[in-house]
Amino acid sequence: MCSSHKHLMKIADSSDQARCKELEDQINFDHLQKLEWMFREADVDGGGGLDIVEFRRAMKKIMGNISDEDIDDIFMKVDTNCDGSVDWEEYLNYMLCEYRGKEDMQKSKLFPEFVMNMKAVPVAHSEEIVKIQFFPNQSRMMERKLKFKKSSHASLTGGRAASGRFLTVSRDGILHYWSDSFNLLWTVYLDQRKKLHSLKLWVIDMVCLSNINLMAVATTEQDIEFFDIGGNKCDRLFSLVDLDGCATAMDYWTDGYKGVFCVGDMKGNVLIFTSVNLMANGLFNIRAYIGGLARVPVQILMKGKAEPYKNFTVPALHEDWCQQIMFIPQLNLVASCTPADKTAMALTWLPLHNVGKTQTAVIILKKGILCFDYSSEMNILVTGGYDPLIRIWNPYVTSSPITQLKGHTTAVTHIVVNKQRNTIVSISRDKNIRVWDLLEHFCLQSIHGRNVPLGNCPISAACYHVAANLLACATYMIGVFFGTETPEAEIKTQEQPVCGVLYNKNFKQVVIGYYHGLISVWNIMRGQKVMEFPTSQGKLVEITAMTFDTPERRLITGLKNGMIKLWNFNSGACLAVLPSVDKNEISCILYLNNKIFVSGWSRRVTWYLDTKEEEKVIECKHWKSYHSDDVVAIDSYSNKLLVTSSCNGDIVLWNINSGQAFCRFNASESPLVLLPKREFLVSTDGTVLKESPNKAGSSREEIGKRSSSYSRTKLPLRPASANYLHRDGAPSSSSHRTLQPQPAWYAQGSHRNLLQEPDDVDFVGTSPPKANMPTWQEEVGSSHIAVEKILFLNSCERDPNTAILLSSCADGHIYAWAVGSKGGMVGKFRGGHGNAQDTAVTTMSTDANNLVLFTGDSLGYIAVQDGWVTSLVPPPCLSSWRGHLKNIASIRYVERFRAILTASQDATIKLWMLSGRHVGTFGQSTWKLGSRQLGTAEVPEEIRRVGSLHTLRVLNEGRQPHWESTRSMVQTLSLQKREQSMLMDFLHMSASTTGTGAGKMQELIQRETRMAQFSEDQIEASFRKWEDSGKMKSDILGHAYKQKVPRPMLKQLPDVKDCVANKDQARIYHCVQYTELQQVPPPQIPDVLKDAQLLQALADQRAMKRSKKWAALSTFMTKPSVKSFMMRKQALYAKEVSSASGLV
Repeated sequence: MCSSHKHLMKIADSSDQARCKELEDQINFDHLQKLEWMFREADVDGGGGLDIVEFRRAMKKIMGNISDEDIDDIFMKVDTNCDGSVDWEEYLNYMLCEYRGKEDMQKSKLFPEFVMNMKAVPVAHSEEIVKIQFFPNQSRMMERKLKFKKSSHASLTGGRAASGRFLTVSRDGILHYWSDSFNLLWTVYLDQRKKLHSLKLWVIDMVCLSNINLMAVATTEQDIEFFDIGGNKCDRLFSLVDLDGCATAMDYWTDGYKGVFCVGDMKGNVLIFTSVNLMANGLFNIRAYIGGLARVPVQILMKGKAEPYKNFTVPALHEDWCQQIMFIPQLNLVASCTPADKTAMALTWLPLHNVGKTQTAVIILKKGILCFDYSSEMNILVTGGYDPLIRIWNPYVTSSPITQLKGHTTAVTHIVVNKQRNTIVSISRDKNIRVWDLLEHFCLQSIHGRNVPLGNCPISAACYHVAANLLACATYMIGVFFGTETPEAEIKTQEQPVCGVLYNKNFKQVVIGYYHGLISVWNIMRGQKVMEFPTSQGKLVEITAMTFDTPERRLITGLKNGMIKLWNFNSGACLAVLPSVDKNEISCILYLNNKIFVSGWSRRVTWYLDTKEEEKVIECKHWKSYHSDDVVAIDSYSNKLLVTSSCNGDIVLWNINSGQAFCRFNASESPLVLLPKREFLVSTDGTVLKESPNKAGSSREEIGKRSSSYSRTKLPLRPASANYLHRDGAPSSSSHRTLQPQPAWYAQGSHRNLLQEPDDVDFVGTSPPKANMPTWQEEVGSSHIAVEKILFLNSCERDPNTAILLSSCADGHIYAWAVGSKGGMVGKFRGGHGNAQDTAVTTMSTDANNLVLFTGDSLGYIAVQDGWVTSLVPPPCLSSWRGHLKNIASIRYVERFRAILTASQDATIKLWMLSGRHVGTFGQSTWKLGSRQLGTAEVPEEIRRVGSLHTLRVLNEGRQPHWESTRSMVQTLSLQKREQSMLMDFLHMSASTTGTGAGKMQELIQRETRMAQFSEDQIEASFRKWEDSGKMKSDILGHAYKQKVPRPMLKQLPDVKDCVANKDQARIYHCVQYTELQQVPPPQIPDVLKDAQLLQALADQRAMKRSKKWAALSTFMTKPSVKSFMMRKQALYAKEVSSASGLV
């Protein structure tokens, strides 16, 4: 083999190494046998299992040089109970469950390639069809090639396939033209000879030379006839005659410049014709034979040595006739096959230079090869033969195939590789059509022969039009299988909405739970699905909550029917099922201190003890109920505190050790700490029925009314003797005037100063409140605001003045709470996008150190906010963008890769970088997260249609400018420049052309719509006002400067605990200690400086007198109103004209 071929083999080996699988996928049967022996040998301590050190030693002896990290991943996946030991049975169970789960996942995620119903197309001839080929329209060939290069998956996007027509030729030489939907266009009889005693034309093969409008037909007369099929004609041009045997297989390839025509005959010979600059020189050197029906001997063409043409002959390459031949440009070789054992397939490499010979490699296979195809994407050959096996070969390793695909029961006669979908379409002699996954090597779809009603004969011809995803099969008639249309909804990760998403840092995996009862596991490094399994057998039960245990080895799910299941999510095996006590829906679940805490529609907290031993009795306990509505969220703080929130806005804090609730928060009732309210079920006569809350689905009339163990705590009022200040700072003369309670502070944005005094607060107690502002009594009695999410800041220390708990409510605000008897609401700020009241923060997350807060709202916006500090100023928003079309259900921060993981109700799960760069959507694309180069930032298609300018700028990393804003600015600047130019031209006009200038100015004013809405008196008045105010300007800041008048500071701050929430005002809960400023006497000015200032003032006065006329003229030229200037100019001109006429 030449050096170029060795270089290609190195490239192929490197590509094979790049496609290496995970460690679990590399373990075969031999490895398992060795591993079983190693388990027994490496068990040094005799404990019946291997610890992690012994497991590493055993795996390295079997698998060779592999990293400890990969071995540790397998060990943790198997050791789900975290006992630190893995035995042989445990390992086998894991491997079996993993393989079964992956097989079920691969079968369930794929949709059929073709519809099962075949379209039958009748044909009016008695012989079988030899060949079907698609002939594209020449006007669109180059355009289609360019589009194909730009997008290798053009057919997957639902785009319209290139137009053209199908050609079929029967054994007796009848050529049919069909439209792309297989409607008959016209028929041509290729046998046009009119001799009485001539034999009937018998066609063996046909191939289209599409770019030069030719069709080659091989017949039993040992010649190849070429027809001109451009337009609507079919004229015979020339023939290649005197072949050694009948041509049984032909192939043609071209890239527009070079063309290769290959022929294989009945004696096993292979003929190769090549030509350069095809459109100018043609495929063959037959200029001497042009004229009439030229018959060109093949031997003469082979002996020719013209420069543009190079022809090769490989005699007796096969022992039997050539069944199929193909030129592979990626390898620069011609592949041919035959049903013979010793020369089943021959690979003939063409020389790379003008001087050289062909080199051949042979594949030896019993019963030979009948058909094959090549995948350029994976550099593999796929073959089929008399034995019902499909083999996959490496072109450089001809000794044995890579793998075999079993499924057919009879000989495989046709094979086509779909390079875009990475699938194989195979057809057997019993008309069984199968679609195979080329990557995973399993059958995707099987169409039985009874669904192919094409008679009793085997399929003689097949054509797979990849661009249209159409398969045409033929015997004596034609059958068409149309591909399944890829729905637009396929852009989603799943069809069902997402319940939640978790990130596992041990295995670098993303676990997604769907409401319809399915769990999927994805590799975050590549964006590929590694496992998928249902949570229940038979009818799927909805998943409502999910979490990991503390070591993150097991997945814990809560279902709608109240069941709790523990899973090995790497294999899909169910490890344990906890009994359901209330059979109510579980809406939140938490693993803490070897206990599983759950709550939901039961409105109480229940915990289950997690024991490693398999015990029949599981310890379970119910805490007392302090919620009057469904519990929706749960979180913990330092393994000591537990917090739950409900739909009515109650936030209850619990002591984990005692199970007692010690305080309650409710932003709708009070900013202060409230006592927990014990909930009982009582009958109408007041007797207690039971302490547990009602079950879901029971009506309130059946259960009875609820009563609280205590009445609502009243808010304390400010003492009446306190002195309060009016707005001007003077103390109030009446001691009965009290300060109206102010609402809790909030901010519409991060730039608002919340410490400044609001303008709409009335400090006079006797004055009535404003009509648009509710009183504090009305605000307290208003409807409760549901809590969407609660989040503990575990890195913050517990202190009465420090907020360690965040809660997001349905009103779009995030509330900060200090936990303790003296705690309460520290503040609140707007967390949702915009100021709409119906925008709520649906999910929150933070990093390990609580430095950054990540939020997702109901509009699909993602916000990254700076670390929270205990102050009245909300955290500044670092970045925000729209990432989804619907509300975001879950958001996670992957600290190792500085990435953000989001899941939305629009059934998409996306990965973002911290800067806002879109990495990819799970299920749509793959990526390499660990690599430095992620490629060009791309905006998701659905976001590109609805995203704002700010969102597009963030997702494009600031590269794309704001086109709308830029265009508006350019238009405004050009308009101002044009107006200024016309004004200067008018000012510099002479007296004789003043009238013309006035006309132009009048035309300008008519086009200016902003001036037409004011009268002349209004313009004159505004001009006078501007002329007077223009003199009072700052030399530094200009006309826009306005002096700020400082507001007087209160001498005595109000009692903060008298304040009650109000929606439109700010509230101060904790005041910073301050000291009144002391009056500082101004320093004395030196006499020298006074004299210098006096001299400067005199000089300025003299300069002002000299430039008085020029200052008036400059002021007159720069006035803003063009219309007022024109009106004044016209008045002066009319006055001069009248005076001149009076003199005359």
